[in-house]
Amino acid sequence: MVRSILTRSEDPVALNIPDYPDVVKEPMDLSTIQRRIETQMITTKEEFAVLMRLVFSNACLYNKPESDV
Repeated sequence: MVRSILTRSEDPVALNIPDYPDVVKEPMDLSTIQRRIETQMITTKEEFAVLMRLVFSNACLYNKPESDV
């Protein structure tokens, strides 16, 4: 499940996390970051770092402390 969330965030119902959009207001995943790099929407290390931190911040926000995240 962790891998799924990190690589695609477009369908929370299919991922069995229907409340995800209610909890996480700015979703981000690794696939989106990769696509943004490939299309040159991310052009600096700083932009990349901000989005990577967002991925992990979202994971910590959504998941319970006892989860594997």
